Amino acid sequence: YHIELVEIERLGSFVEIETLCEDKTEATVKKVQNELFEVLEKCGISKTDIEERYYSDMLKEKQA
Repeated sequence: YHIELVEIERLGSFVEIETLCEDKTEATVKKVQNELFEVLEKCGISKTDIEERYYSDMLKEKQA
């Protein structure tokens, strides 16, 4: 896993967690997603806290 703490001006702090896998079958993707959710949970971050929007989109919304 690659874990990065990111501070975005005007948006705040974010944790980015990603992994790469060659096997892109649905079963493998689901397994890896569940592993990532477990990592988040251990960090005290719930699934409801996951932000799926791009930073650029959030910044545009903030300007509106």
